[in-house]
Amino acid sequence: MTFEYRDYYGRRLNLGPGADLDNNPVVELWTHGEYGVSIPVRVPLDRVEELVAGVRDAARQAAGQPAAAEDEMAASLRRDGFSNDEIADILRQPSADPTIADDPTPLRWGLNDILYGDDDTITVCMSGPAPDREPYWLELDPERAAVLRDDLAGPDEQPAVEQPAEAHPPLTDAERQFLTFALELAADQMYSRGDEFDDADDAAMARLRRIADGVGDKPADLLADCATEYHVPVPEGGGTTLLVRRQALVHGTGWAVSVPAYGGGRAWTTEGWQESISALSVDRLFCWPDAATAVDEARRALNAEGPR
Repeated sequence: MTFEYRDYYGRRLNLGPGADLDNNPVVELWTHGEYGVSIPVRVPLDRVEELVAGVRDAARQAAGQPAAAEDEMAASLRRDGFSNDEIADILRQPSADPTIADDPTPLRWGLNDILYGDDDTITVCMSGPAPDREPYWLELDPERAAVLRDDLAGPDEQPAVEQPAEAHPPLTDAERQFLTFALELAADQMYSRGDEFDDADDAAMARLRRIADGVGDKPADLLADCATEYHVPVPEGGGTTLLVRRQALVHGTGWAVSVPAYGGGRAWTTEGWQESISALSVDRLFCWPDAATAVDEARRALNAEGPR
C-alpha cells in the first residue's frame, strides 16, 4: 500500500515500502514531475520518525508558529545521541511535574561548572547522587538561559530603597544658645567624673559642639570656605579661647590651633603641646586637616590636662 499526494499543478509524491541495495527495509519517496523522471529517496526505518519530525517542523516554520515542546524535546534528545525508537518511547511516557515529585533524583552542580558554546548556548555540568556520581549536563539556548536566570533571582520584588536621612533645619539663635549651655554642663560632668567617659563620648560631644557652632553637619557656605581664622571660646577650659588659623594657600591647606598668651602662647599639634610656636616648622604647626578637627583635638587636650 502506498500513499500519494498530488499538488495544485498535478505533481505527485508517493510513499511506500521498499528495500535498499542491501535489501534492508526502507520507506521510499518518489516524486513525479512533468517529464516523468523520478528518483527514489530511501529512508531507513530508524530514521522515519526523524523525517516526520522534520516535516512537522517545516510546517511549523512555514506557518510562523513556535516549536512545540515535544518537537523541541525530540530534537534535543536526538542531539544527545538517542535513537528514534528511544526518543519515541520517551515521548510516549507521561511527563511528571518535577515540582511535585515524591522522590526526585538529586543532582549536584559544582561551582563554575559551566560551558559556553560558540552558538551562545550554555551547558550546565552536574553529577548524580553518590556513590557513582554519574555525570549529567543541561544545555540551554540563550532564551532558556535568560528565563532560568530570572527564575533563580526569585520572585519579583521591589528592592528596598534606603530613605535618605531627613535634613535638619539650621538651629535658631535660641536653640543654639540652649544647646551650648547644655553642652557646657555636660562637659563639666565629663571632666568631674573622669574615666567614666571614653573616646566615643568625646567624639559625640565634639559633633554636638560643631552643630552648636553651626559647622560640620551642614554644607559650608562661601563665607566659611573663605575664612582663614577662628576664635573659639572654651568655657570648660577655664575661659580659654582657641585661635584657629589656616596656613597660606600657597604653602598648603593645613590648620593650626593655639592658646594665645604673652610671648606667643602655645600650640596643640600632633606631637602634643608646643610652648614655643616660633620654633615650629610650618608643617609641624599647621598639622590639622581642617578647623573642626583642630578645635576638637585642642578641646580634648585642654580637658585632659585640667586647669592650669
